[in-house]
Amino acid sequence: MAGLFAISIDPGKYQGNFLKDLFWGTFYQQHLGEERAGFSTFNQPRIQRRTHGGLLRSFSLKRLKRLKGTEGIGYCGSAREPYLCDSKLGQLSFCFSGNITNLKELVHRFKRLGHTFERGDDIEIISKLLVQGRDVTDGLQTMVSEIKGDYSLLVLTKEGIYAMRGPEGHWPLVIGEKEGAAIVASESGGFYNLGFKLVRDLEPGEIVLLKDGAWETKGKIAGKKIQICSFLWVYTALPNSVFEGVPVSLVRKKLGAALARRDIERGFIPDIVTPIPDSGRFHAIGYKEEFDRQKNEGKI
Repeated sequence: MAGLFAISIDPGKYQGNFLKDLFWGTFYQQHLGEERAGFSTFNQPRIQRRTHGGLLRSFSLKRLKRLKGTEGIGYCGSAREPYLCDSKLGQLSFCFSGNITNLKELVHRFKRLGHTFERGDDIEIISKLLVQGRDVTDGLQTMVSEIKGDYSLLVLTKEGIYAMRGPEGHWPLVIGEKEGAAIVASESGGFYNLGFKLVRDLEPGEIVLLKDGAWETKGKIAGKKIQICSFLWVYTALPNSVFEGVPVSLVRKKLGAALARRDIERGFIPDIVTPIPDSGRFHAIGYKEEFDRQKNEGKI
C-alpha cells in the first residue's frame, strides 16, 4: 500500500504555495507507507524528480526548491517513486499503489520480446504497457486489459496529471478543489488543513486529467466487481477520511458496536474500554456506546 497525491494549479488564480501544498498534501498520505517518499513536477520542458529514503518529514523543503512548475505528484510507500521514464509519448512520471498479481508473467513476456528491466516491479511493467498506446488515455486502457489485480495510479505528463482508479475500485482516489487548484489523493484526511474541499471519489475505472488548476474526466473502464479495501475502513485510513460519502470514523464505530453486541450475547461485560489512537479510537467509542445503549434500554 502507498499514499499518492497530485496537485495542479492555475498560476493566475492560485494564491497558495505550490511546493508547500505538494509537500504537505503528500505528508498527509504518509501513514499509508513510510519507507520511501518522492516528488515529481513538470516545469517546461522537462519533468524533475526528487526521491528520499525514510519518513517524509526528514525530506527538507529546501531540496524541493528546484521542483518548480504548475503540476506535481507525490508518493509515500515502499518503492522508489515517482518513477521516471522517457518514451514515444515523451517524459512520464508514475506513482502507484496496489498489487499486480500477474507481474511475473508480464515481465517474462517482455523479456522474450527483447526488453530489459532495471527494477522488474509493478511500476516498471505499468510504464512499459502504457507507452504501447497512441496517447496516455489509450495507453491506460491497454494497460488495464493486460494486468490482473487492482491499483490507483498517477501519471505526470507535459499535458497534465492523469489519475486513474482501478476498475474494481479497491484502492480509492478522491478529488479536492480550492480557488485555482485541483488535487487528487489517496485520502481526504488532510484536505481541510490545506484549505481544500472534498468534491468526490473517482469512480472505479475512471480516468481524470488535472490541468491548469482544474480537472475533467477523460474516460472510464468498467470493472466486474467493485469493493473498497476493507483494511482501509478497519485500520489503515485516517479516521477523518471519507470514501464514497461514508466517514471512516462511522464505519469503525459500527464495527465496535457489532463487537459489543457479540460480547453481550456471550455474557461478557468489560470493566473498562480503552481506545488506542488513532485507528482504534472510534472502534472503542462504538463499542462503549453500544453497551451504554443496551444498558439504558434495560437489556443488560
